[in-house]
Amino acid sequence: MKRLMAGLLLMGSLVGGAARAQATASDIEAQLVGKSIYLRGGWGGKKLEFDGNGQPESTYKILSFTESGFKATSVRLDRNTLEIEGDRFGLEFDPKGEMSTFVGKGVTVEVHVPPGTDLQAVVDAIFAPDLVALVPTMPSFWQSYAKQHFAKHDEVHINEALGPYTADSQSSESPHLEEGVKEPRVLHYENPKFSDTSRAAKYSGKVLVYFVVDEKGDPTHIQVVRPAGLGLDEEAVASVSQYKFKPGIKDGKPVKVELAMEIVFKIIR
Repeated sequence: MKRLMAGLLLMGSLVGGAARAQATASDIEAQLVGKSIYLRGGWGGKKLEFDGNGQPESTYKILSFTESGFKATSVRLDRNTLEIEGDRFGLEFDPKGEMSTFVGKGVTVEVHVPPGTDLQAVVDAIFAPDLVALVPTMPSFWQSYAKQHFAKHDEVHINEALGPYTADSQSSESPHLEEGVKEPRVLHYENPKFSDTSRAAKYSGKVLVYFVVDEKGDPTHIQVVRPAGLGLDEEAVASVSQYKFKPGIKDGKPVKVELAMEIVFKIIR
Protein backbone atom coordinates (compact mmCIF):
# COMPACT_ATOMS: atom_id res chain seq x y z
CA MET A 1 0.00 0.00 0.00
CA LYS A 2 1.34 3.39 -0.97
CA ARG A 3 1.96 5.91 1.77
CA LEU A 4 1.94 9.67 1.37
CA MET A 5 5.44 10.59 2.48
CA ALA A 6 6.63 13.25 0.06
CA GLY A 7 7.68 16.59 1.47
CA LEU A 8 7.99 15.44 5.12
CA LEU A 9 11.52 15.82 6.45
CA LEU A 10 12.71 14.45 9.80
CA MET A 11 15.77 15.20 11.92
CA GLY A 12 17.39 12.74 14.34
CA SER A 13 16.31 9.36 15.62
CA LEU A 14 14.26 8.26 18.61
CA VAL A 15 16.34 5.19 19.24
CA GLY A 16 19.95 6.34 19.59
CA GLY A 17 22.43 6.86 16.83
CA ALA A 18 23.66 9.99 15.14
CA ALA A 19 21.24 12.57 13.75
CA ARG A 20 20.28 11.94 10.14
CA ALA A 21 19.27 14.70 7.78
CA GLN A 22 16.60 14.43 5.08
CA ALA A 23 14.86 11.43 6.66
CA THR A 24 11.38 10.51 5.44
CA ALA A 25 8.34 9.19 7.24
CA SER A 26 9.47 5.63 6.56
CA ASP A 27 12.21 6.25 9.12
CA ILE A 28 9.55 6.69 11.80
CA GLU A 29 8.36 3.18 11.01
CA ALA A 30 11.91 1.85 11.20
CA GLN A 31 12.46 3.59 14.54
CA LEU A 32 9.28 2.44 16.22
CA VAL A 33 8.05 -0.90 14.92
CA GLY A 34 9.17 -3.78 17.11
CA LYS A 35 10.92 -1.52 19.64
CA SER A 36 10.07 -1.44 23.35
CA ILE A 37 9.48 2.25 24.07
CA TYR A 38 7.37 4.24 26.54
CA LEU A 39 4.57 6.77 26.48
CA ARG A 40 6.21 9.79 28.12
CA GLY A 41 3.08 11.08 29.78
CA GLY A 42 1.78 7.74 31.01
CA TRP A 43 -1.45 8.38 29.12
CA GLY A 44 -4.05 5.66 29.63
CA GLY A 45 -6.65 4.62 27.07
CA LYS A 46 -7.08 2.58 23.92
CA LYS A 47 -6.97 5.57 21.57
CA LEU A 48 -4.70 8.55 22.18
CA GLU A 49 -4.86 11.70 20.05
CA PHE A 50 -2.14 14.35 19.85
CA ASP A 51 -1.66 17.66 18.09
CA GLY A 52 1.24 18.74 15.90
CA ASN A 53 3.33 19.59 18.98
CA GLY A 54 2.93 16.16 20.50
CA GLN A 55 0.48 17.40 23.14
CA PRO A 56 -2.61 15.34 24.04
CA GLU A 57 -5.86 16.64 22.59
CA SER A 58 -7.96 15.09 25.36
CA THR A 59 -7.60 14.50 29.08
CA TYR A 60 -6.40 10.96 29.75
CA LYS A 61 -5.94 9.05 32.97
CA ILE A 62 -2.26 9.15 33.93
CA LEU A 63 -0.70 5.76 34.64
CA SER A 64 2.59 4.69 36.14
CA PHE A 65 5.55 4.26 33.82
CA THR A 66 5.29 0.56 34.78
CA GLU A 67 1.98 0.53 32.87
CA SER A 68 3.09 2.72 29.95
CA GLY A 69 5.30 0.57 27.78
CA PHE A 70 4.49 0.56 24.07
CA LYS A 71 5.54 -1.76 21.26
CA ALA A 72 4.51 -0.44 17.85
CA THR A 73 3.24 -2.89 15.27
CA SER A 74 2.52 -0.51 12.38
CA VAL A 75 2.95 3.12 11.31
CA ARG A 76 0.78 4.76 8.67
CA LEU A 77 0.92 8.31 7.35
CA ASP A 78 -2.19 9.47 5.48
CA ARG A 79 -2.38 13.14 4.57
CA ASN A 80 -2.36 15.04 7.87
CA THR A 81 -2.64 12.06 10.19
CA LEU A 82 0.14 9.88 11.54
CA GLU A 83 -1.36 6.68 12.96
CA ILE A 84 0.72 4.37 15.12
CA GLU A 85 -0.75 1.05 16.18
CA GLY A 86 0.78 -1.02 18.93
CA ASP A 87 0.39 -2.98 22.15
CA ARG A 88 0.73 -1.56 25.62
CA PHE A 89 3.03 -3.48 27.94
CA GLY A 90 3.71 -3.24 31.65
CA LEU A 91 6.71 -3.92 33.85
CA GLU A 92 6.69 -6.51 36.63
CA PHE A 93 9.42 -6.90 39.24
CA ASP A 94 10.19 -10.08 41.13
CA PRO A 95 11.47 -9.98 44.75
CA LYS A 96 15.05 -9.78 43.47
CA GLY A 97 14.27 -6.76 41.30
CA GLU A 98 14.39 -8.63 37.99
CA MET A 99 12.06 -7.10 35.42
CA SER A 100 9.70 -8.87 33.06
CA THR A 101 6.97 -7.56 30.78
CA PHE A 102 3.24 -8.07 30.71
CA VAL A 103 1.56 -7.48 27.34
CA GLY A 104 -1.73 -5.64 27.64
CA LYS A 105 -4.35 -4.29 25.27
CA GLY A 106 -3.78 -2.64 21.91
CA VAL A 107 -3.39 1.12 21.63
CA THR A 108 -3.84 3.48 18.70
CA VAL A 109 -1.82 6.70 18.75
CA GLU A 110 -3.21 9.26 16.30
CA VAL A 111 -1.22 12.42 15.65
CA HIS A 112 -2.72 15.31 13.71
CA VAL A 113 0.17 16.79 11.74
CA PRO A 114 -0.43 19.94 9.65
CA PRO A 115 1.83 20.45 6.60
CA GLY A 116 5.36 21.38 7.62
CA THR A 117 5.19 19.58 10.98
CA ASP A 118 8.49 18.24 12.29
CA LEU A 119 7.43 14.63 12.72
CA GLN A 120 10.58 13.69 14.59
CA ALA A 121 9.94 16.32 17.24
CA VAL A 122 6.35 15.12 17.60
CA VAL A 123 7.36 11.48 17.98
CA ASP A 124 10.04 12.39 20.51
CA ALA A 125 7.49 14.39 22.51
CA ILE A 126 5.16 11.39 22.73
CA PHE A 127 7.57 8.50 23.15
CA ALA A 128 10.66 7.88 25.26
CA PRO A 129 13.17 5.34 23.93
CA ASP A 130 13.93 3.74 27.32
CA LEU A 131 13.64 4.08 31.10
CA VAL A 132 16.75 6.25 31.21
CA ALA A 133 14.89 9.01 29.40
CA LEU A 134 12.00 8.78 31.87
CA VAL A 135 14.01 8.97 35.10
CA PRO A 136 14.09 12.81 35.41
CA THR A 137 10.29 12.95 35.32
CA MET A 138 9.63 10.04 37.67
CA PRO A 139 8.05 10.92 41.03
CA SER A 140 10.39 11.55 43.96
CA PHE A 141 9.49 8.21 45.57
CA TRP A 142 11.00 6.41 42.56
CA GLN A 143 14.19 8.45 42.32
CA SER A 144 16.43 6.47 44.68
CA TYR A 145 15.54 3.14 43.09
CA ALA A 146 15.76 4.57 39.58
CA LYS A 147 19.16 6.10 40.28
CA GLN A 148 20.61 2.66 40.92
CA HIS A 149 18.62 0.48 38.55
CA PHE A 150 17.53 2.56 35.57
CA ALA A 151 19.79 5.56 35.13
CA LYS A 152 23.04 5.77 33.24
CA HIS A 153 24.71 8.30 35.48
CA ASP A 154 26.75 9.91 32.73
CA GLU A 155 23.70 10.44 30.52
CA VAL A 156 20.88 11.69 32.71
CA HIS A 157 20.47 14.18 35.51
CA ILE A 158 18.83 12.68 38.60
CA ASN A 159 16.85 14.71 41.11
CA GLU A 160 19.05 14.57 44.22
CA ALA A 161 16.24 15.43 46.65
CA LEU A 162 15.90 11.78 47.56
CA GLY A 163 15.14 11.98 51.27
CA PRO A 164 17.04 9.92 53.85
CA TYR A 165 17.54 6.75 51.83
CA THR A 166 19.90 5.95 49.00
CA ALA A 167 20.20 2.84 46.90
CA ASP A 168 22.56 1.31 49.48
CA SER A 169 19.70 1.31 51.98
CA GLN A 170 18.15 -1.61 50.14
CA SER A 171 20.65 -4.01 51.68
CA SER A 172 18.56 -3.95 54.84
CA GLU A 173 14.89 -4.94 55.09
CA SER A 174 14.42 -2.65 58.09
CA PRO A 175 16.16 0.59 59.13
CA HIS A 176 18.12 0.53 62.35
CA LEU A 177 16.16 1.95 65.29
CA GLU A 178 18.27 4.29 67.39
CA GLU A 179 18.91 3.11 70.92
CA GLY A 180 16.46 4.53 73.43
CA VAL A 181 13.81 5.33 70.81
CA LYS A 182 10.33 3.89 71.16
CA GLU A 183 9.08 2.86 67.73
CA PRO A 184 6.09 4.66 66.19
CA ARG A 185 2.73 2.92 66.39
CA VAL A 186 0.08 2.92 63.65
CA LEU A 187 -3.08 4.79 64.66
CA HIS A 188 -4.78 4.84 61.25
CA TYR A 189 -4.09 2.99 58.02
CA GLU A 190 -5.56 2.84 54.54
CA ASN A 191 -5.91 -0.43 52.67
CA PRO A 192 -4.07 -0.24 49.34
CA LYS A 193 -5.99 -0.50 46.09
CA PHE A 194 -5.08 -2.52 43.04
CA SER A 195 -4.30 -0.62 39.88
CA ASP A 196 -6.60 -1.38 36.97
CA THR A 197 -3.70 -3.00 35.12
CA SER A 198 -2.71 -5.33 37.96
CA ARG A 199 -6.32 -6.30 38.63
CA ALA A 200 -6.92 -7.12 34.95
CA ALA A 201 -3.73 -9.20 34.94
CA LYS A 202 -4.67 -10.88 38.25
CA TYR A 203 -1.22 -9.84 39.42
CA SER A 204 -0.15 -10.10 43.05
CA GLY A 205 2.98 -8.54 44.49
CA LYS A 206 4.75 -6.99 47.45
CA VAL A 207 6.10 -3.44 47.59
CA LEU A 208 8.71 -2.48 50.18
CA VAL A 209 8.71 1.21 51.04
CA TYR A 210 10.95 3.20 53.37
CA PHE A 211 9.78 6.42 54.95
CA VAL A 212 10.23 8.77 57.89
CA VAL A 213 7.58 9.21 60.57
CA ASP A 214 7.94 12.82 61.70
CA GLU A 215 7.29 14.32 65.13
CA LYS A 216 3.60 14.76 64.26
CA GLY A 217 3.18 11.11 63.30
CA ASP A 218 2.97 11.76 59.57
CA PRO A 219 4.88 9.65 57.00
CA THR A 220 7.31 11.69 54.90
CA HIS A 221 10.12 11.04 52.40
CA ILE A 222 8.40 7.90 51.14
CA GLN A 223 10.49 5.84 48.74
CA VAL A 224 9.98 2.63 46.83
CA VAL A 225 12.95 0.35 47.46
CA ARG A 226 11.58 -2.99 46.28
CA PRO A 227 8.93 -2.55 43.60
CA ALA A 228 6.28 -4.87 42.23
CA GLY A 229 5.30 -2.99 39.06
CA LEU A 230 2.06 -2.74 37.05
CA GLY A 231 1.07 0.36 39.01
CA LEU A 232 1.12 -1.31 42.44
CA ASP A 233 4.03 0.81 43.66
CA GLU A 234 2.10 4.06 43.21
CA GLU A 235 -0.88 2.52 45.02
CA ALA A 236 1.38 1.43 47.89
CA VAL A 237 2.79 4.94 48.24
CA ALA A 238 -0.71 6.45 48.10
CA SER A 239 -1.80 4.11 50.89
CA VAL A 240 1.19 4.76 53.17
CA SER A 241 0.93 8.52 52.68
CA GLN A 242 -2.48 8.39 54.40
CA TYR A 243 -1.24 6.52 57.46
CA LYS A 244 -1.20 8.22 60.85
CA PHE A 245 1.21 7.19 63.59
CA LYS A 246 1.80 7.83 67.21
CA PRO A 247 5.30 9.25 66.74
CA GLY A 248 8.50 7.72 67.99
CA ILE A 249 9.52 8.82 71.45
CA LYS A 250 12.95 9.44 72.95
CA ASP A 251 13.47 10.90 76.39
CA GLY A 252 9.77 11.66 76.52
CA LYS A 253 9.76 13.75 73.34
CA PRO A 254 8.54 12.97 69.79
CA VAL A 255 11.34 12.30 67.32
CA LYS A 256 11.67 11.40 63.65
CA VAL A 257 12.01 7.68 63.01
CA GLU A 258 12.83 5.83 59.81
CA LEU A 259 10.64 2.82 59.07
CA ALA A 260 10.29 0.10 56.43
CA MET A 261 6.93 -1.37 55.53
CA GLU A 262 5.95 -4.11 53.12
CA ILE A 263 2.63 -3.56 51.36
CA VAL A 264 1.14 -6.83 50.16
CA PHE A 265 -1.21 -7.07 47.18
CA LYS A 266 -2.82 -10.48 46.82
CA ILE A 267 -5.46 -11.53 44.34
CA ILE A 268 -7.96 -13.90 45.98
CA ARG A 269 -8.73 -16.52 43.38
